[in-house]
Amino acid sequence: CIRWARKGWSCLKKYAIVVDSNILYTSYSRADFNKFDFNIGLKNIISIINDLKMEENIKIIIPEIVWLEIKQQRKEKFYEVYKRIKDINEKYALPNVKISIGDIDYEQYFNKMLEDVMKSYTKEKKVYYDMPINVNYNSIIRRAINKEAPFVGGKGQSDKGFKDAVLWESILKYKTLNNSESIILYSNDDIFNENLKEEYKAKFDQPLKILNNEHANCKLKWNSFC
Repeated sequence: CIRWARKGWSCLKKYAIVVDSNILYTSYSRADFNKFDFNIGLKNIISIINDLKMEENIKIIIPEIVWLEIKQQRKEKFYEVYKRIKDINEKYALPNVKISIGDIDYEQYFNKMLEDVMKSYTKEKKVYYDMPINVNYNSIIRRAINKEAPFVGGKGQSDKGFKDAVLWESILKYKTLNNSESIILYSNDDIFNENLKEEYKAKFDQPLKILNNEHANCKLKWNSFC
């Protein structure tokens, strides 16, 4: 369990915790499509930052590519459930059971809901959204062809990892523009491995720290990411 402590954090240093989509993933085995909020993993990090009194020094960033993936997952799952209920309603008639199903543009509905949540978290300086998709496509093509991380190198899988490559390139670009910030990648994906850590170290002469849910769920003291 990683130790959390204010002692190791520099009050003069800025930190950016970049959140991957697998941290925000929802299984949708049970879901309320009327609302949206962040899951416990992210809320634990927010809580710890507040406990450390480091809100001005540590910011959480959800990159644009991650938001796009979250929106797509949510939309696909909604319409899957919507169609299932609609099909059942059309096939079966039950006594004292009436279901009214209207048409809805859920993407528009969810975007509005998401916008309100984002504004709330940004206003309270909890979460930021200032990492746009900003990639070097020549670099991505090279990575894919040469099966370089974060692309998977297995047979017939040279294109697997495109989203991760976009996220990685966006992180590199963000760091180039914000060199004073120390980057901590919050991801449960082991595709972000030692090769990428070495690439980051060679490019910026700084270590890349990677946080996962095991660390985030620890409510003790944190000092290993300083």
